[in-house]
Amino acid sequence: GQCYVSQACFGRSANRGECAQFCRLPFSLVDADGKTIVRNKHLLSLKDLNQSEVLEELLDAGATSLKIEGRLKDVTYVKNVTAAYRRKLDAIFARRKEYTRASSGTCHFDFQPQLDKSFSRGFTHYFLQGRGGEITSFDTPKSLGEEMGTLKEQRGGYITVAGVKPFHNGDGVCFLDEQGRLQGFRINRVDGNKLYPAGEVPRIKPRTRLYRNFDQEFERILTRKSSERKIGVCWELADTSFGFSLTAADENDNRVTLSFPYPKEPARTPQADNLRSQLAKLGNTPFEASEVVVGLSENWFVPSSLLADMRRRGVEKLLEVRRARYPRETVKRVRPSEPIPFPERSLTYLGNVANGKARSFYQDHGVEQVDPAFELSPRKDVPLMFTKHCLRYSMGWCPTYQKNKSPYKEPYYLLYKDTCLRLQFDCKHCQMLVFEHTRLAGK
Repeated sequence: GQCYVSQACFGRSANRGECAQFCRLPFSLVDADGKTIVRNKHLLSLKDLNQSEVLEELLDAGATSLKIEGRLKDVTYVKNVTAAYRRKLDAIFARRKEYTRASSGTCHFDFQPQLDKSFSRGFTHYFLQGRGGEITSFDTPKSLGEEMGTLKEQRGGYITVAGVKPFHNGDGVCFLDEQGRLQGFRINRVDGNKLYPAGEVPRIKPRTRLYRNFDQEFERILTRKSSERKIGVCWELADTSFGFSLTAADENDNRVTLSFPYPKEPARTPQADNLRSQLAKLGNTPFEASEVVVGLSENWFVPSSLLADMRRRGVEKLLEVRRARYPRETVKRVRPSEPIPFPERSLTYLGNVANGKARSFYQDHGVEQVDPAFELSPRKDVPLMFTKHCLRYSMGWCPTYQKNKSPYKEPYYLLYKDTCLRLQFDCKHCQMLVFEHTRLAGK
């Protein structure tokens, strides 16, 4: 959360919700002698965090809530990703009865969630399981999507694909060309494993991997109503001395019983199946019938109009009880007689103090020196970015983990147009620091 490159280079503060996505730009990496190490690669672009495969370990570690990143994402992304996590969590809860959901109900989906169908730059655990594996997306900051196969051959107006997944008309296809640049095209028509692109397509090398970064059919399903959450309710219909009663009990142990005076008459045909069917019709209510018990002493006739009224009033009363019994947490705030001292006696620009109230707060808690936030007082002698992503490690030259010696002279620099950033490696804390740097003439 402490990145100031966007503010320093574009005047847009990432700490104020205005990040200019500087880390997604292409850079050249050069050494102290001006030798180019890497040219025009997205060297600060990282893959997307995906912890869906380690949810159980996260729960066992004490996690009680999950934040799913959705900034600048569309509704189909949110539907797909939340559904994927929901299903994985439900599978864990079915096995691990010591865990319970924070909310009521069961989610039903009209599609099969698949994370690689939504926008991603590839997935990574970052450093949850230690340093190792590839966390970067140097070739492109855009979404590759799901791998679909390889190019078999390319002829005049179509290409042939070797793969097992079907394409659809309107799908988006992308690939990395021989220079490592992302290319793509839209499919106009599909005929088996032959794809007829819409428009011109550059020559593609045989056996090039093809990816689908837009699934027309999948997106179509998700643009309409594709899921709902229902709370299980058990109905119990019984007779009384003056008519009938209906009891509704939901999955959270909320319970109501309503009485309905009505003359009882024997039915001419068996009623049990019809009674269950009528009571299970919960339509647009937030409930679904998990069980319907017909406990009549005889085969009494219960008209459909009465059943509908009983069902409607039962739902209304159960909702009232749920609202009344909903647990609401209360927090008792105790103001200490003396301000609790802040653990530090001074705050640098990293304290992010940008107004008088924040300054007064820290001073009241014993901070003697409070520097202004970087946005108020930009500096050129401080790190603009702190990151566990280390380019020296990515190049194979980490003195701690890889022991390979670099053939290039440090310090290294990142170049983008007129912007020059100097890299510093803090091996003690296993991180890379990025500084603003004034490029020297001729370098």
